[in-house]
Amino acid sequence: MRALGGRFKPDNSDAYYLNRVRINLLIKAVNWIKVFAQPKDARLFFKNHNPSAPPYQDTLDLRQGYFELGDSETGVFGIRTGR
Repeated sequence: MRALGGRFKPDNSDAYYLNRVRINLLIKAVNWIKVFAQPKDARLFFKNHNPSAPPYQDTLDLRQGYFELGDSETGVFGIRTGR
């Protein structure tokens, strides 16, 4: 029989702490030019088993980001490109 998970050993916990931080950054040069970025950083703490292995890697990623010309929300013309 094969053991799975924490292998049911005494004091073998699978608990850990995941911290996630997101920052919104909006640069509005003039009313018709906008640049938006939302980076995300996720870090793992108190993980005993190989914390750098996927999916527990410390990652910094761009969650959202776009460039906008015009005003697509209140104006008659606007173009937005990005992620």
